[in-house]
Amino acid sequence: MKWTWTIGLALVAMTLPPGGASAVTDHLQCYKIKDPAKLKGLVNLTAPEIGAASGCKVSGAALFCVAASKAVVSATSNGTALTPLPYMGAPAETDRLCYKLKCPAAALPGQQATDQFGTRTLTNFKASMLCTPAVEGAGFCGNGTIDAGEQCDGSNLNGATCQSQGFPTGTLACAPGCRYDTSGCSCSTGECSPGLPATGQTTCWDSAGTVIACAGTGQDGDTLKGAPLAYVDNGDGTITDVNTGLIWEKQSLDGSVHDVSNIYTWDQAFSGHVAMLNSTSFAGHTDWRVPNRNELLSILDVQNHSPAVSAAFDTNCTPGCTVLTCSCTGLGYWSSSSYQLDLTQAWLVDLGNGSTDPDHKSDTSATRAVRGGS
Repeated sequence: MKWTWTIGLALVAMTLPPGGASAVTDHLQCYKIKDPAKLKGLVNLTAPEIGAASGCKVSGAALFCVAASKAVVSATSNGTALTPLPYMGAPAETDRLCYKLKCPAAALPGQQATDQFGTRTLTNFKASMLCTPAVEGAGFCGNGTIDAGEQCDGSNLNGATCQSQGFPTGTLACAPGCRYDTSGCSCSTGECSPGLPATGQTTCWDSAGTVIACAGTGQDGDTLKGAPLAYVDNGDGTITDVNTGLIWEKQSLDGSVHDVSNIYTWDQAFSGHVAMLNSTSFAGHTDWRVPNRNELLSILDVQNHSPAVSAAFDTNCTPGCTVLTCSCTGLGYWSSSSYQLDLTQAWLVDLGNGSTDPDHKSDTSATRAVRGGS
């Protein structure tokens, strides 16, 4: 097991969009255990929102925790029935082993927190448990061996290169969590066909809608202009567009923040969806944003419809699938671009049929986050 003694706590609240209230494995269900290891250790901890704690004594593991979803049947606060808030967190991605902890006394300020049972200020903070990432069995990320569920491990890239991941040049690395890190991969001059991406259309039709041979028609399917569409699934819930370098959030059908059925007003796209991704450091990053209109148009594949995207954005979308096991795409998606003829509206891109139109910012639509770009 790889030990890391820096802990980050995120206490974030958001209101679920309509249709996003299905169960999410964002809780930890913990079991009492007996640990044969008679552990005694000394650790220093850092929790950004709480503060540092040095010289903490850690001893035997007491709990084993696994991801779980929760449905509240009833709840009261000080004897009064309460209605649970529509709070949703990111799905828990790893199991935990929790160890007993004793730290030197320290005066810590109260901390306001929100969960399904409301917002309140917590006091009398005293560190008593340390929970570390864990895996079932003996294989783990960091042992140099590619175990089940891992793309790589340390310097062991399983023979993969930037080229095998769709990039002409650069150095592939292994990121925390044993997933490929393509940030060191790039396109040198001319190799990625700079300029506009192709539309993906390779078929031609006459005015009656009948398929015809493309040669000599001058249609899109004949000229095939633009950089060929090329995408890399990074294995961490994101997709890299090889042509633009943009990194896109994948979408799922599991009731999580990534669920394709979640819809938001234009303001909530920023303050709800993107803010949640950044507060939880989705895929290890905190610079997620709402894409502009042209960026959304860049991932259209108009050879397809329902949705009009490449397979990278439309694969194995079945109920319960996560961003690690599928890729889903809905219909209308908000862009960050306002509509100049009426600033109460913003541009939508319909990834279902490839069209783009403005819509009132108070209406609700889907959101897919992006990062990167110049």
